[in-house]
Amino acid sequence: MTIKVGILVAAAGSLLAGCVSLPATRGAGDVQKLVASRSAVAASAALGTTTSSDPRLEKLLAGPLDADAAVRVALVGSPQMRVLFAELGLAQADGYDATRLSNPSLGYERLSSSAGGTQTTWSLTQGFMEVLFARYRNRLGRFALLEAEQRVAHGVLQFESEVRAAWLDHAVTRQMARLRSGVARAAQVSAELAQRFHEAGNISALQLAREQAAASAALIDVRNQEAEVAAARSTLLALIGVEDGPGITLLDRLAQPAPLQSDLASLQALALQQRLDLQALRTNAEWSESQEAFGARWRWLTGLAVDLSRERDADGSTLKGAGVSLELPIFNSGRGRTLRVAALREMASAVLRSAELHAMADIAASYAAFKTAEQNAVEYRERL
Repeated sequence: MTIKVGILVAAAGSLLAGCVSLPATRGAGDVQKLVASRSAVAASAALGTTTSSDPRLEKLLAGPLDADAAVRVALVGSPQMRVLFAELGLAQADGYDATRLSNPSLGYERLSSSAGGTQTTWSLTQGFMEVLFARYRNRLGRFALLEAEQRVAHGVLQFESEVRAAWLDHAVTRQMARLRSGVARAAQVSAELAQRFHEAGNISALQLAREQAAASAALIDVRNQEAEVAAARSTLLALIGVEDGPGITLLDRLAQPAPLQSDLASLQALALQQRLDLQALRTNAEWSESQEAFGARWRWLTGLAVDLSRERDADGSTLKGAGVSLELPIFNSGRGRTLRVAALREMASAVLRSAELHAMADIAASYAAFKTAEQNAVEYRERL
């Protein structure tokens, strides 16, 4: 399926005016817009512009890091962010290639006759089906880029959630370490007092041994908890892309948890509307439906060629001609392609529905866990 003519190749350029181009930031600006309404911290960061030695890190690390500051450091310095936007760059490259015509091939042929003359033929070959469906291929590229941007934006928000969870884990382990340290000090004082009581004959050796064992157990708990603090600190710093050092200060103050104002149904509806991973799946499902309709409409057109050529014979005469060829769908009617795109559409729809159900289930589980934790906090604060 070829076309040998420079004029038609030039005319194809008009069909490519709306093709996907490569933005300077590789789509990071569109990702920024997607996260802007979902995270104030991520919205304030210059996403997609980080490097391994970003000068902003020094300023961010100069002060103690609360949860928001840890997220800002991660968005600037974490290698995981660079991986995310590298994936976006790959999607940009694929979208760019998908909307461009393949390069034409220039052909030249020179034949010599036994009589001493020569015959020359010039040709320029270009796939014609690409020209015919250029607008469709451009739409394909835009769907693919939108899905990639939605997936990367979801990755940014998910990464922020992981950083906040790691910071919270570190803060909790440090507070538990202080609590266990206090318990250990009290147990040691109790053991020293028990020693005096034993020397005075007021308690038995067994009672003294129990007090001393309790003090030793409390000291072991302190050491184990300190190991957990070190592990949580290392996990957090590795996640945000920072090497540990004496100048890195992590806060561990936990704010009073705010009561949950929304009901379960409202949260589930918000998740279905706002979650970017679901939006990416909807984009894929929409594209699959479009692809199925396109395939059903054009499945009979499997091969089309237009040929214009110019040939100069050995006697100096010039031959010009034109021809059209159409592939006949006798042995392959395109039914396999139709079934394939229909199956892909069904799969995309099923994957989307499954993701929506899992999202609602996750919200329900998190809602129940939050309500339980809220009630437990009241019990600890007001009674226990």
